[in-house]
Amino acid sequence: MAQNTQDEEVLSDLLLYWEEEFEKGLSISPEELCKEYPHLLTQVKKGIKALRASIWNEPIDTDTSEPITEIFEFLTLQSVIKDRFRIDLILGTGGHGIVYKAWDLKLHRFVAIKSAKKFGALPEQKKLELLEEARKIGNLKHLGILPLYDVLDLNSTFLMISEFVEAGDLTNAINTKNLTLIQKITILHKIALALHHAHENGIIHRDLKCSNILLADELQPKICDFGNAFDQNNINLESKIGSIHYASPEQIMESPPNISSDIWSFGIILYNLTSGKLPFNADSPQELIQQIMHQPTPSLKLMNPKIPKRLDRILLSCLQKDPSKRYSSAATLALDLESLLNSINKNVHRKKTMLLSLFSFSFIALGLTTYWYTFLLKSPMGMDIVRAKPSRSLAPQNLAILNSQLNLIAFWTNPKKNCWSQPREGLFLGDGVGNLSFKEPLPLNFTLQFDLKVINGLRARLILNNNTEDKSERKLLHIGNEGFTRTIGLYGYGKDPLIDKQIPYEINQLLHCKLILKDSSFRFFVDDLEVSAGSFKSLHNSSQKSSLILHLSSGDNFSPGTVEFSNLKLDP
Repeated sequence: MAQNTQDEEVLSDLLLYWEEEFEKGLSISPEELCKEYPHLLTQVKKGIKALRASIWNEPIDTDTSEPITEIFEFLTLQSVIKDRFRIDLILGTGGHGIVYKAWDLKLHRFVAIKSAKKFGALPEQKKLELLEEARKIGNLKHLGILPLYDVLDLNSTFLMISEFVEAGDLTNAINTKNLTLIQKITILHKIALALHHAHENGIIHRDLKCSNILLADELQPKICDFGNAFDQNNINLESKIGSIHYASPEQIMESPPNISSDIWSFGIILYNLTSGKLPFNADSPQELIQQIMHQPTPSLKLMNPKIPKRLDRILLSCLQKDPSKRYSSAATLALDLESLLNSINKNVHRKKTMLLSLFSFSFIALGLTTYWYTFLLKSPMGMDIVRAKPSRSLAPQNLAILNSQLNLIAFWTNPKKNCWSQPREGLFLGDGVGNLSFKEPLPLNFTLQFDLKVINGLRARLILNNNTEDKSERKLLHIGNEGFTRTIGLYGYGKDPLIDKQIPYEINQLLHCKLILKDSSFRFFVDDLEVSAGSFKSLHNSSQKSSLILHLSSGDNFSPGTVEFSNLKLDP
């Protein structure tokens, strides 16, 4: 028994090594792989055949004892294709081809170029068939589908020219991004809509998987790599099953794939994105195929009780073994995901409303307590004490509530609704023209910490106003790059920043800022370096100026911009 266990470990290592070498462009023969383990030759051959079924798209039962050597033919880096595209970088290789990053010398933009593994391998008839399918995919116009710009004929093979997306794919997002459940379901909803658009135009992807979905800005998924779908209507070509972890039972059985096959693959993506795991996974391809064909779909709800039951039901509807029992269309699937999103958002809004009610009650209680305390003092300085240092009366629990409010979009107001968004809790993204204003007045003495990133524009800034109706005295402090300068400073009420301490910054540079306001004076720090300081005695000269209003600004009509504020924290 120990010997069998050891053989299984060796077999797994050999197949893993073969797959890694294949990804580099080399295919090692079973005989060479088993030089030291001849008794495993038969099992290695079967394992390689199963791997080639998922990577090379060959039938699983293909019988050949001929050693196979496949190599990749790479385009030369820095070479210029068709006097237009300069090859800059190899982005990756796989069973279907090679993907490059290239510079479009004519339109001055980066593009992605995909070529076949070998040149001169396409008969003329097949090239015509591929060109016809490329036309279909080139006509797909959807935000969730990577645009195909052009098709070039080079050395008897095709080069597919498409949009280049700087960010990684969905696999990378699962491993590196701390996505919320709402963000994950939103991504899935967008994928379903894009998939429906492809199906409506007669295109079945056949190889839908996390690595074939790029994630652009604002978490916008873009389905790519339709290479396996090019020949879907060609009955003379061999059936293809795509990547075996995402392949449906009917694809493994080599039945003609249809919309249901893409729905199954979508279900695998759903499980992987929400759990970080694959629903069917095994050490050997044979065992994996058995799981896909016969093992029940594991429940997300049992693995994580916080997962909504409806999401589990959506998953099970996608991963039915019988294609006729799955969703009839990606549109129906998208509707169920949209309904789930609306339900989750309503619950989140309800909780935020309860939090706001709790804060309002605490704020009123705090005001009454402060007034009672001031009245008992009967001091001419009583109102000044309350106004100048009300932070002394902020109980820790009330301060925590205030900080929670500062980092929730629901507690801010914005007259231009489309200007601001909250990609994640604690991050405010302003884009265009307008302010985001905090609803609750702030005390006059506090320390405010926040992170600032100016993405573009010249008037992105944080503003503190006096809570007064007199507009001429309302604007007090500006923190940011207002004034059409390339420096971070502090502006307002006639006070310029300290010229010798202004800090140069670069676009997209994250700046950790801290503003200390105490007894009518301020100090402003960037990355622990004091940038500016000054005095605003007018803060306490008028009984009307008893509090401050906080605004975040992305720009104005003269200089619209894009800016991120995050991690706002208020301390006494």
